[in-house]
Amino acid sequence: MLRSRKMKASLLAVLVMGLLNTSMFAAERNTPKFTPTIDGTVSASEIAGQLAISISAFTVVPVTGNNIVDATAYLSWNDEGINFSAIVADNTPNYDAPGGNVGIFTTQDVVQAFFNPNNDHHGFGTWYDMAGDTQGGAGADIYRRSTAGGGLPFTDAEYDGLKNKTDGGIDGSTSANGYHVEATIPWAVAMHAMESGYNYTPSVGDEHGIGFFVISENSSNAHTGFLGSCNCFLHNDLNTIILNAPDFSPYDFNSDGMSNLLDINEMSMQGNLADNSTTVGATDNKFDLVDNDIIDSADVSEWLSGAATENGFGTPYRRGDTELDRDVDITDFNALAANFLPAATATSHLNGAWHLGNFDGDGDIDITDFNSLSGNFSPSGYSDGEAHQIPEPGTITMLVLGFFACMAWKRRGVRIL
Repeated sequence: MLRSRKMKASLLAVLVMGLLNTSMFAAERNTPKFTPTIDGTVSASEIAGQLAISISAFTVVPVTGNNIVDATAYLSWNDEGINFSAIVADNTPNYDAPGGNVGIFTTQDVVQAFFNPNNDHHGFGTWYDMAGDTQGGAGADIYRRSTAGGGLPFTDAEYDGLKNKTDGGIDGSTSANGYHVEATIPWAVAMHAMESGYNYTPSVGDEHGIGFFVISENSSNAHTGFLGSCNCFLHNDLNTIILNAPDFSPYDFNSDGMSNLLDINEMSMQGNLADNSTTVGATDNKFDLVDNDIIDSADVSEWLSGAATENGFGTPYRRGDTELDRDVDITDFNALAANFLPAATATSHLNGAWHLGNFDGDGDIDITDFNSLSGNFSPSGYSDGEAHQIPEPGTITMLVLGFFACMAWKRRGVRIL
């Protein structure tokens, strides 16, 4: 096996070295500040919030026969690290390399990110092999290796931090048609490849070099395709990435690069949004999305519509959807029932977040919020472009009966699970 890997590595070197005289056009690319969730799936919001780079622009080994190999990488950064991810279409899946911080993954399907710290064209580059799965279904894995110019493999502590997602992270998912892979490499780890103890703090405007390869292997460990975003062995051909400020989104109140439950919770706790009493003078005007000098129900509606569009959906989120998971079901009902508090005080909005059932932002969780939930009850989900469906009378009756039963139990001190 070791000999086979060495031969494979040699083959790759020969294939690439044969292209060293090929002129490629490097590109400068602004890379947004963004924080993805490393869960193995590149979501619609993560696609929208990151820089997309085609890994199909530079063919090293042509795709053979009826095989399908295509890929797009996604790139971003934040204060903690640099984020690599990719969506790969590949109909000859092969994940037979052993995992662990022990060797390269080029004997199976893999995405390789080539990182050149500080965009030093005369310096070294470091490869990050990222596998969506490994031998025996052991899961996603990552390995760092260097070119002849230098670089260090992961220390055990660095590798453990990535695998356990305690310092950065690696994750992936596979299907018959390909795979996803996501990784966050902490800056201290990425720059440690240059030299031990290298101190780096990222800033907007900083430059680095980046390139991507995707390798496809069939079950016989034969190449079915080898594609790249550039000739990564020529540093002048690397894409120059410029760390950029996050794209401004009016719906991302906490500036984490995502418009999600944290943001609508923050809006719903600004005051009473139902009686026109919460003016922008009393709070931050970023919540006044419709620009009428108050924060009210119209701003909530604008957020539900705009955030859904930003996240790739064709219809707004609905009142009653406590999780923003595109359905209104028994989980949402249970959240509202468990937090039902109609007798609100002047400061109850501090505890009246959206995810608890405060859909109108009035500082309490009452029959109005229940009516919103029951009117939008859609346990099978509300689809893009689907007309708003009115729940069956029987469904509403069951919800009402269940609601009042929960209230009776709650008054008696019975815990609602």
